[in-house]
Amino acid sequence: MKRIISILYLLIVLITGCNIIESTGFVNDAYSGGEAREKIRNAAFNADGIYYEKKFGGYNGMITTRSFENALIISLLLDLDDSKYYKKNKVNDCVSDMEQFSYLNRLDAITTFKLSENCRNFEEVGFFPK
Repeated sequence: MKRIISILYLLIVLITGCNIIESTGFVNDAYSGGEAREKIRNAAFNADGIYYEKKFGGYNGMITTRSFENALIISLLLDLDDSKYYKKNKVNDCVSDMEQFSYLNRLDAITTFKLSENCRNFEEVGFFPK
């Protein structure tokens, strides 16, 4: 009987995706695609705000608009599936790159996104190892 229940549980988990797995705590080192996209988009917005403020010598409406546009473009360019999970360290490295390059006043968020290896090829976390 326990074997049948175990098999049924695994089938339900496979059918419903990672939502059940997340609630059990097996993927505590991963972000869902939506969470990862939101973290990167917010980092891009903040990084561009800092970058353009230093570049143009003050904070105004143009900086906010430019930051919002770049964050939206990055959000659309991200190749993340909302139903899958991605490793936290890779997402956090991308966020860190955006923040560091903007603080150094070197690159805006879109250029950082294009050039940074940490912002590409995100590793998926699955129930079964590949």
